[in-house]
Amino acid sequence: MRVSFLTLNLRFGLANDGENSWENRKAAVESLLDAHRPDFLAVQEANVFQAGFLAEVLPGYLVTGVRPDAPRFWQNNVIYSASGWNLSSFLHFYLSATPEIPSRFAESRWPRQCTIGCYERDGREMVIGDTHFDFAECVQTRSAGLIMDKLSGYSCPTVLMGDFNARPLSPCYRVFTASGEKCDRPLTDVFDQSDPDFNSGTHHGFTGSADPDKGRIDWIFQRGFSGVAEKAIIRDSFEGRYPSDHFPVKAVLEI
Repeated sequence: MRVSFLTLNLRFGLANDGENSWENRKAAVESLLDAHRPDFLAVQEANVFQAGFLAEVLPGYLVTGVRPDAPRFWQNNVIYSASGWNLSSFLHFYLSATPEIPSRFAESRWPRQCTIGCYERDGREMVIGDTHFDFAECVQTRSAGLIMDKLSGYSCPTVLMGDFNARPLSPCYRVFTASGEKCDRPLTDVFDQSDPDFNSGTHHGFTGSADPDKGRIDWIFQRGFSGVAEKAIIRDSFEGRYPSDHFPVKAVLEI
């Protein structure tokens, strides 16, 4: 069985983006989803009204992680095809020393979060995580360790997606992917180092030209799947409009 995934930093709708405002680009988001229609969509920076819009344009999908009290761009939502999958459990936590309450690491600019859902279909179980990292390297490595600790409680196939604000092979990337005493089941990047897009940029600031200094900061990790059937950075625009200031990243995995 093949399962498709897409991660997208949606760019929060309350941002003052002028001609690239949410109202001017939400049709491009809809066109993107019509073209790719993933089984699981992970979005970052979603305002409540943006999560609502995604639910409207994806009939038959449900949204994990809606927080009506979330200010500005605090939401990480996993949106999934309810015709194929059922949500059996859900975990939301902050990337901090006190993850169970709204909080942040001292060096973090904002309270960062992670959403994890456990989904079932025909007796199969799968865990999907969605997160958005801070910019500080020390915060990123601690956040990665916290997420890996949470994921250690699951033995089923696992996917972690999001905007990590770091390049591949950075310290936090190595926390996810390196085997060691504290992690006997590391994650694997869907892009291997021989792939031409391994270091390609994903943040483009609505220009369509990615920032080469930032590199690929939007990642999809997996473990427990039998193979990667497809992976891509989606650089499409729709009627001259980009869906976001980040390129979406897509993967199709075999389970």
